[in-house]
Amino acid sequence: MYILLLITVFKIAAVIVMIALGAIHTNRYTYWNYLFQTGFYILLSWTYWKHDEYIFKILTIFIFPIIFGSVWFVLIYITVVLQLDQGWLFLSATTIAGGSLSVGTVHTFDLLIHCGPVVDFMFVLVFDYYIDANHCFRTFRASVPNFNHFLGLMYYYLAPLIPLCIYAFFFNPLTQYPDDSPGTAMGLGFGLYLLIMSILYMAMNNNRLGTFTKAIRKTESSQNFFSSAQANVL
Repeated sequence: MYILLLITVFKIAAVIVMIALGAIHTNRYTYWNYLFQTGFYILLSWTYWKHDEYIFKILTIFIFPIIFGSVWFVLIYITVVLQLDQGWLFLSATTIAGGSLSVGTVHTFDLLIHCGPVVDFMFVLVFDYYIDANHCFRTFRASVPNFNHFLGLMYYYLAPLIPLCIYAFFFNPLTQYPDDSPGTAMGLGFGLYLLIMSILYMAMNNNRLGTFTKAIRKTESSQNFFSSAQANVL
């Protein structure tokens, strides 16, 4: 829980700084993604603090796949776009190409808003959240008669695209993130995204907790904040 709280505080502080610097642009989905994840962390921290298992279940079963998929899609897609457009999207914000920011500033913000959400999410999962999330999902699966794994996987594939579709209603992603081969960018981006979400779905269905890393094995016996009473649910 401490890692989650520290990262939540950092995310809130980063949002405040970006707002103060005028760095948040609502026409870029990257910032939508960053704000959504920050909101998710705030709510998740609240559930741990208040021991609110009901809200925790809602966040884990329905919202967690959306946020996780969104942060990975943003990282994958921006990486592909920057490769295909030879970095002009990156350079356009710098003084080199008529922008107002230095290369160092753009690089720092690029790491913060594109790579940062994935990195800090993995820290939250490994050290605070994965065991409880895994148990919560498996308990939900066991409580639903004739649970359909195909529909569950489809939710993991499609739900993270909901905020992107809402964004696309207001802004054209191909205009905001231009490159010379949009079809290639979309194809590679979605292909890698589907792979990541498939791995996540399999991890959430894993019945043998604590087998991924030593850190998780150490945490299993002591953390289980919501799941200790029913750790062996199949």
